[in-house]
Amino acid sequence: MDPTRDTENAARYDQSAPNYSSAGSTTGRLTSDAHSHLETSSNQESLFSYYSARDLSEFFKKIDGRNYNVLNDSYFLPNDEPEWERLEKEHIAFIIGLKSLVPCPDIVNACLAPGPSRSVLDLGCGTGTWALEMAREYPHANVIGVDLAPTPIDIDNTPSNCRFELDDVNMGLAHFYDSFDVVHARFISSGVKDYRKMMEEAERCLKPGGVAIFVDYDALFCAEDQLHRQPMAETNENGSWLVRCSHEMRHGAPARGCDLPGMEKALDEGLWDHELCDPETAAAASFFLPIGPWPTVPDRRKTEEMRFAGALIRQDYTSAFRAVIPIYLKMGIPQDVIDRWIPNVENELSTTTLHMWSRSPMAWARRRAAPGKPAPPLPTLPASNNDEKSTATPNPATSDVHRDLKDYNFLHIYRTKEECAAAATLRNASLGPVPVPWVLKAQQKAEAQGVPSSS
Repeated sequence: MDPTRDTENAARYDQSAPNYSSAGSTTGRLTSDAHSHLETSSNQESLFSYYSARDLSEFFKKIDGRNYNVLNDSYFLPNDEPEWERLEKEHIAFIIGLKSLVPCPDIVNACLAPGPSRSVLDLGCGTGTWALEMAREYPHANVIGVDLAPTPIDIDNTPSNCRFELDDVNMGLAHFYDSFDVVHARFISSGVKDYRKMMEEAERCLKPGGVAIFVDYDALFCAEDQLHRQPMAETNENGSWLVRCSHEMRHGAPARGCDLPGMEKALDEGLWDHELCDPETAAAASFFLPIGPWPTVPDRRKTEEMRFAGALIRQDYTSAFRAVIPIYLKMGIPQDVIDRWIPNVENELSTTTLHMWSRSPMAWARRRAAPGKPAPPLPTLPASNNDEKSTATPNPATSDVHRDLKDYNFLHIYRTKEECAAAATLRNASLGPVPVPWVLKAQQKAEAQGVPSSS
């Protein structure tokens, strides 16, 4: 690092002490140079800052040659360079599809209209890319990203209005209550023990009128029509091996303390009935990205976008599948079964024979002004160039399921909880027969033998 660099005014990379308290991060004295808008909080955090590389081995453990966080055993994905590359590709694919950093850009623009103490919280920030891009897009807002492990950012190019902290959302977020205009949580269910509780904690972090945005992934994927499930291999002719293996993870993850079923239920229900949220501001969506570069639509530019996003998502799932193979062994799946799955999944992902979509369920809403009251009105701003209506198809669950399959869209928005529920019912009723998960077989065998299950 350049010794002449102005370290007094440079951007800091603040990492909080691990959040071991159910009331929030460990209480302590803020460093003298920490530039948090929370400095006056009654429950301050203990932070340390650094400018250059340092030994962070205490935050990781190594398993089968990959790095994993030490704060939360529920989160089963690694934290190292191959994983960071996967997350970056995933992020790019999202931007291609959404044309924005969020599914509701006009709401976020209004919530972050220039004013005093605008702030954004990114829960489970991963590589930090989303938080960094938000900080650059809204330079008047303070952006905080939290994650289970140190964020691999370029410190020299970090905006001064952005910082990162170590935290485990499962321990509570009381130290962030009532502080943010936007709270964002994308793909964090793998490390969340109670997804509905996490959502409620995140909503408490909002100021009145602020917006909470939740995005996660559907482990079972969708067929080409974007409305029905993709059948899985072993129990369906021409079924997907990727769906078969995801089915196994979906059932095995709860035994590791990961609330994937709770996430699915919560996002299928949306935020209409959440106590702190104004139901008139609530919406939900299904965001679709092709798995592989197979879509063709009349618009050539849209075809190129979908195929590029599909190529990235194919790489994303190829990398994620390889990363979770050691987890399958810990779930009690025999090695010979895994050895049979691997070439089938990799062959499926290397071709475009199956036309599948990765579906990300989304939900957002604004916080009420007070208990039982609507959210305060938003300021009127010019419509953004990436108005959600331009990329979204409303009411897909009630549309003709035999519509022209060339009419692909990245985003389907549900404006009511009934629309959201109808779409979920249609998807889930179409899955077809499924094999008994190995984790359930292991539990049944243990119970028959009268011994505790290893899971």
